Amino acid sequence: MVYIRKGTTADQAFHILMKNKIDSPVFSSVLESTKIISDLDYQKRIWIMASDPQVVDSYDDTIMFFLEDAEAILEARKDNKVKMTDNQYNLLSHFYEVVENYSLYCKLEDKDIIKDPKWIEITELAKKVYDELKDK
Repeated sequence: MVYIRKGTTADQAFHILMKNKIDSPVFSSVLESTKIISDLDYQKRIWIMASDPQVVDSYDDTIMFFLEDAEAILEARKDNKVKMTDNQYNLLSHFYEVVENYSLYCKLEDKDIIKDPKWIEITELAKKVYDELKDK
C-alpha cells in the first residue's frame, strides 16, 4: 500500500505513485475472473449458450486473464506494492496453482469443463477465494 504524506505536492505524489504502482484494475480483474470461475450458471449462460450478445467470454479467456493478473498481484504483494493479509495471499496463491495446473492438462471443451468434477471443485474454491478477497 502506498501512503502519500500531507503536504506532498501533486508532482511528488505522481512520482511516488508511479514508482510504487500497482494497477488497481488488475486487482479488479482478478476479482472478476474469480467470480466468473465460481459461477457455473454464468459459465453455462455465457460460455456455452452465448445468451448475452454483449458479452464474449470463454473458459480460455477467463483463465488467461485470471492467471496473468493473479500472477501480477502475487508478485506485487511480494514487493509490498499491494496490501493483503497472509491468509488472502496464501489462498490466492493456492488458487492460482490449482487453476494453472488444471489449465495445463485440461483438453476439454467448455461444455464439458463445466461438468468436470475437478472443475466443480475449482468453482467451490473460487467462491472461498472471492469471499476472502472481495472486501480487501
